[in-house]
Amino acid sequence: SSDKSGYSPIYEMAVDVAAAFYLAAGTWLLLLIFGTVMSRQKALAGALFTIASTNVLYYGVFEPGMSHIYSFFSISLLVYALLRGQAETGWNQRKWMALLALAVVLSIIIRPLNIIIWGPALLLTGIAHRRQLKQRLVLLLNLRFMLPLLICSLLLITPQMIYNLYLKGTPLIDNYEFETFTYLHAPRFAELFFSPNNGWLLWTPLALLIPVSMLVFLRK
Repeated sequence: SSDKSGYSPIYEMAVDVAAAFYLAAGTWLLLLIFGTVMSRQKALAGALFTIASTNVLYYGVFEPGMSHIYSFFSISLLVYALLRGQAETGWNQRKWMALLALAVVLSIIIRPLNIIIWGPALLLTGIAHRRQLKQRLVLLLNLRFMLPLLICSLLLITPQMIYNLYLKGTPLIDNYEFETFTYLHAPRFAELFFSPNNGWLLWTPLALLIPVSMLVFLRK
């Protein structure tokens, strides 16, 4: 196409293809994640149930230009690499921890707000008892993770900051600059959780498992 504006059909098609690819890749990683703790049939059912009961499919099909589907892929990669790194030793563990560091950095480049997921994902994934938290902290504070994290940060975040500086005149960009957050000091929790339009628990019932699982975890 002679249209180089970025808005011609070929560009729109490229965005659609990218979203479809990362939706498929994220789903495949989800299948591998479930496969670490259950049979192949149950893992497939769990992956499909997760996709169908959350808004992942919606963003992959109807909103491919937004960051959500790419965040889904990066977080899925983060969780899988963490589980594999925890299960391996020696050189194999180093490889998975390096991939974990890459996933962490990619998630923050894709959407800086993803940083709020780091804590639960890194500390609680695959943890069945509170005493396992110490082992997880030892794993994450080891140079096998911290050094690749530093290298990936320098190699990937630095170019992004340079681009931000070129584009906006500042290395750090506020992604929510024009958001008013009207209800920040007077939150409307009923609408947040149960609104017919976009209530979190109403439209993502799978999220109900989060408080239940946390209660089970705290009792152990």
